[in-house]
Formats: sequence, structure tokens, C-alpha cells
Amino acid sequence: MAKTGLVFARKASGLAKTSSLFDSFAFAFMNNGLGVCIFMNTVFIAFAFPGTDLILAMVSAGIFNFFVLLTWGVLGSAMPRSGGSYVYNSRIIHPVVGLVFSLLEGGVVAISWTYFIPPAYVAQIGMPLIYTLMGWSGGGWYPTPIGIFVTASVVNVLAFVVALFGLKVYNKVQKVCFVIAMAGVTLAFLLLSTQTHASLVALWNNAAAATNSYTWDGLINAVNSQGAAIGYAIPTTWSPWASILVVQQLIVGSVSTAYYTSMIGGEVKRPERNLMLGYELAVLLTIVFFVWAAVVYEQIIGIGMTHALAYATLGPPLQGLQASNMPAGSTTNMYLASLVTSNVALKFLVGFQFIVFAFLWIPMNYFAFSRQLFAWGMDQLAPKWFSDISSRWSSPYKLLVLCFVLGELGIAIYALNPTLLSVIGIIILQCLVWGLGGIACMILPFVGKVKHLWQACPYKWKIGWVPVATIAGAIALFYNAACVYYFFTTTPPSMLSVPWGEIYVGFVFFAIAWYFFWRWKRAKEGINIDLAFRELPPE
Repeated sequence: MAKTGLVFARKASGLAKTSSLFDSFAFAFMNNGLGVCIFMNTVFIAFAFPGTDLILAMVSAGIFNFFVLLTWGVLGSAMPRSGGSYVYNSRIIHPVVGLVFSLLEGGVVAISWTYFIPPAYVAQIGMPLIYTLMGWSGGGWYPTPIGIFVTASVVNVLAFVVALFGLKVYNKVQKVCFVIAMAGVTLAFLLLSTQTHASLVALWNNAAAATNSYTWDGLINAVNSQGAAIGYAIPTTWSPWASILVVQQLIVGSVSTAYYTSMIGGEVKRPERNLMLGYELAVLLTIVFFVWAAVVYEQIIGIGMTHALAYATLGPPLQGLQASNMPAGSTTNMYLASLVTSNVALKFLVGFQFIVFAFLWIPMNYFAFSRQLFAWGMDQLAPKWFSDISSRWSSPYKLLVLCFVLGELGIAIYALNPTLLSVIGIIILQCLVWGLGGIACMILPFVGKVKHLWQACPYKWKIGWVPVATIAGAIALFYNAACVYYFFTTTPPSMLSVPWGEIYVGFVFFAIAWYFFWRWKRAKEGINIDLAFRELPPE
């Protein structure tokens, strides 16, 4: 204990083990943002890669991500501490690698989602959708600059408070959000599943007549006509295998994101069991719903309208009176589901689940930011206050305040210019993190300095002489490398308005300089921080 007391900033982390198996599963599952990602995945795939078979794409994503999350289950059981990839990579590979990717992941990624999700998914999509479903007027205020700032700030404040009160309070909030969100998304697809293609067309046309907007065939024809200007044409058949691997870049961010539970690994009860089970249950439930949604889109909504809705969401604005009369949110599956029922409570639930899923992402990113930087503090690679913990709430409150301030700054900039802080490259940055996690898991059984951690891992399974951890890591590395490759080879240059490559390189050099500065500073204080990376930080 004497050595630990000198090397680490604290003799005990001060974090509390409060999360059960269900809490661990729900944290992983809700970070996949099911209700948001069903809609966003579908429109992005149909717009960017027309004709891709949605069912096969989702099944393939489930298979790949089973192995991706298996790697995080192995790593988490071997090193059950909060801090995610920083803890794993700094022990298995090198502390510089751990710090670099932790800064990109816990800093850039977490802050980016904190300032992007509340404006984009709550103010610009969620609230106008609710107003449409309920037949209220005034929903057009939310996507305005002041509407974006006020709405997003309210969401950010609520998320900050939830995170500040610690995981014990968060887990209670998460349970309520899980029930509401799952009830809403399940209801939406149950309603759609009761329809035939013909009956859904009739419901749409009745609604279109009331607003003087596009009929079903009218929207499809308009997209085919106006989409020709950018080379977009609605396909007539689904392509069974075309683009299956290519489109994974658009799906990976809504399945692999279950790994966020690694950020709170030291706060999960029985982590050797609950982390792995939580990850894989999250993947399974996510893919079940993704496949169900894909069946609805292919068999009930149909190929024509699926692609027309995608173009109307992401393509150049459709021209004409009927286009301008389209209700806000009418390109979503939630709107289609609302046409099936006249019950206002059910309509509200169908739309509100989208906001609930989006909201819960924000406190999760507070946890990601604060736990990664807290882990730096524990290893004495940061100022002392990084490791300060509230004894009342068991949370790193100073880091949470920092995250709130940075998030608010981003929200203000987004409200003034939504394109300035584009997050188009953020998922791909996460793919780099997941790929590196694959490498760490691949070599974990063979790295001598962490042999004692591997021996304590309950998942030392082998196929022949090869550890399953190595196989899973190799598959995770291949999958994420493919996502990165196809992102850069298929994304139009015009969409890469922010020079993320240059920004990331800048952060890499900053992280390297940060590491060597604190290593030098601690050495002057008589502390050899290299010793910290030979063992796990205290619980």
C-alpha cells in the first residue's frame, strides 16, 4: 500500500460500485440510441447507398459487433476500473497511446456529442416532430438560433445535474427513461406492423390531403425528378449483398457505442460478469429492433418511399408548394406510425421516445469525459483536482463542471452556425478507438507486463491454441478498419467541411506533450509514474 499511496493520486478512487447487471446493460443499450438511430441509420443508408438491403446490413452489423463488444468485455473483466480505453491501453500498450486516444475519445468525442445532440436531435428534430404529431402550432421556433440555444441548454443543464448526483441517481433516471423510450419505440413499430403497404399509403394520402402536401406517389415522383440533378434515382429492387460492408460505417456508431459502460467499469458490481453480459445483451436487443425496423421499411413502407423519405431528409430541399407544406418530422418513421392511431397519448409517446433516447446520451457523455480524465488524475498525469471526488455523490464534480462549460460553449457556437462544428468525422474517430481496443485485446494474452491481469480474467477461452480474445480482437480490428477505409473513400469531400484530420493530429501532439510534461513534473516531485502502469489504480 505504501507504493500505491506514492504512485497514485489517491489510496482509493472514491467512486462507488452502484451499478447492477441491469444498470450495466441499460447503460450500454441506451447509448446505442435505438429510437434515434433506427431513423438516422435508415435515411443515411438509403440516401448514400441506394438499394442496400437493410435487413442483411443490420444482421451483418450484429455479427461483427458481437465480437467488437466481446473485446470490451474481456478488457473490462481483466481491468475492472473506470476510465475505459485509457486504463486498458496505458497498461497493455503504452501510456502515451492510452493518453492520446483517451483525449480524442473522452475529450473530443464526448464534448462533441454534448454540444451536438441537444441542438440537432432535440431542438431541430424532436420538438418540431412532437408539435406535428400533437397538432400544435409553434414548433417552428425550436430550430431557430434562439430556440436551439435555449432548448439545448435546458437539456444540457438537466444532464449535468443528473451526472453530478452520481451513478446512484443516474441509474434511477435511466430506468425511467428506459421504460418510456422502449415503450415508445416498440409502440411505433407495432403500429406500423399492423399495416399493409396499401393501407399505409391510404393513411399518408389522407394526411397529405389535409395539409396540401405530397401524396405518396407524388413524393416519390418529385424525388425522382428533382434528385436527377445530383444523380439520385430511387432504385426498384433491394440489392442483396451490394454495399453490405460499405454501409457498416453508418451503423457501427449505433451498436459499438454500447462500449461506453467501460467508462464506469470500476462502478459496476461484479464487473467480470456484468460488463460482458451487459454488452452482449445490448447488442442483441439493438439488432433485434434494427432488423424489425428493416423488415417494416422493406415490406410495408416499401423501397420507393424509404428512399423518397431519405432524400427528403438529407437531400437538397424539394421545391414547390407541396414540399413547403410537408409537416415537420413527416419523413420519420414516428410520423408514419402516428398516422395509424388517433389516440393523442399514443402519438405523443411515439414521438417522445426519440427525445428520451437523445437526452440520455448527454449524461453518458458527462460520465465518459469525467471518468477518462479522472483516470489521468489517478495516474498523476494531470493536476490534482482531476482526481477530486465529491464524498456526497461519489462523482468527479470539478471535471463535470468543466464538461458543462465546454458543452455550453459548443451549443452557443452551434446555434449561431450549425455547420461550423460538424461532427461528420466523430464516429470514425470512435472506430479508431474500437480498432485499438481490438489490438489491445489481441495482444493481452501475450504481453508479459500484464500477465497477472490476463490470468485474473475469467474469459481465457481458446480455440485450439489461439485465445478467443485474440480472435475477437482481430475481427474488431478488421471491422473498424473497414469502416474507416470506406468512410474516407466514399464520403464526398464537400461533407468534410471541418478539417478533422488536421484537428486530430493537433490533439495527438498535444496529448504527447501533456504526457511528457506531467511525467517530467512528477519526476521532479520524486514520483516515478511509470510504476503506475504496471498495476491497476486502486478501487
